[in-house]
Amino acid sequence: MSILIKFPPKFSIPEAHHVTLAYGISRDYSLPDLNQIKVVGYSSDCSLEALVVEIDGKTKREKNNPKMKEGLYHITLSRELKRRPLEANDLVLKKYTKIEPFTLNVIPKII
Repeated sequence: MSILIKFPPKFSIPEAHHVTLAYGISRDYSLPDLNQIKVVGYSSDCSLEALVVEIDGKTKREKNNPKMKEGLYHITLSRELKRRPLEANDLVLKKYTKIEPFTLNVIPKII
């Protein structure tokens, strides 16, 4: 099931295309061997919405690079033009609502 069918975009710019595992990595970075993640939470404000996800049983994303903030694994669902997708990290850190968990199929890749 498409994530945007289960959670229709609330704002004008749909996103829902990735979860950041690490930032500023080389092409030879070893990606985890996973094909599913668990969606466990939802957060929204007046112009941005995101889902909190678990990877290997963890929602907390470790800082792997000085340019990357610690945060929670998440998927930016949608936003208004005045917002940037990376603001979803701060959004989910402030507060999110736990939802009935469900799995989502994923394909790990470096972009």
